[in-house]
Amino acid sequence: MSPSPNGDEAAAAAEEATADASFAPADLIPAGLILAGAIALGLVLRFVVAKIVDRRSEILGRLAGRFAMFIVVCVGIVYALANVGVRIGPLVGALGIGGFALAFALRDTLENLISGVILQLRQPFDYDDTVQLGDYSGSVTDIDLRSVSMTLFSGEHVIIPSSDVLQSPIENWTKNPTRRIDVDVGVSYDVDVERACALISEALNGIDGVLAIPPPDCVFAGFGDSAINLTARVWYESSGPYFDVLRRTAHTVQAALAAEGVDMPFPTRSILTAGSTDDTPTGNSTKSEPAEATNESGGSGEQPAPDEHESGDGDEAEGDAAPEG
Repeated sequence: MSPSPNGDEAAAAAEEATADASFAPADLIPAGLILAGAIALGLVLRFVVAKIVDRRSEILGRLAGRFAMFIVVCVGIVYALANVGVRIGPLVGALGIGGFALAFALRDTLENLISGVILQLRQPFDYDDTVQLGDYSGSVTDIDLRSVSMTLFSGEHVIIPSSDVLQSPIENWTKNPTRRIDVDVGVSYDVDVERACALISEALNGIDGVLAIPPPDCVFAGFGDSAINLTARVWYESSGPYFDVLRRTAHTVQAALAAEGVDMPFPTRSILTAGSTDDTPTGNSTKSEPAEATNESGGSGEQPAPDEHESGDGDEAEGDAAPEG
């Protein structure tokens, strides 16, 4: 099997890059010093650039710092190779020829890199933000050019590729300074809706962590199968304890309604089985077992007792046979 034309051209360019190089072992020392100096300068520049850009955005600061270091290290590598006699022009040409195959092989990695750059430029979330990315909910711990790292509410650490993050809906729960919590509750149909809403709204004002502005309120949510649905709504600071405020709100609503004797019905189901009637009151679960036919001795009989029509037919037959006797 003959090698591909691109492979031959890349090999020829690489040979041309090193054909005229007069390599000497002593050249490795200055080349190594150049490379080490470039890395050290890149680290310093990365720190300085990140600090300057951090005043605007921490995400952009890290991105700019990494990019600055990458440029400095690349320049250092070029000078180090030139110091040992490698001709950069033909070598760059060889890399360009083989770049098509390399880009095709690393298309997923390149997609994540481009998605990572877009995420860091758009900044839909920041470090320590509480977000939901696809099926994952938790706090953002790191954002780089390839992936996003999160700590889930359940404690697990997950790394999501940047392309998956960019292609899925992003819910940022701490982007705005305040957030609303909704708690659904159902009350009986014989309860006055205005009275129930006023009772709940008044009770919500005393919850720890709930903001006074916007004020807590209760709104009508619809007619359910067994109850009138209401929604209690409270606002709290996005950086506050979400689950604690949710628990306190639910407890306060339940306690306020129970203290005033407001019934909170739950869904019920009526089951009609064989032997039951349609007059069963709604809301009561009814289940009856079919009775078994019994014989005169009290045992279980195999044949059911004849009905009136069968008895009538038997009497008529006996009457016809009497004259013959």
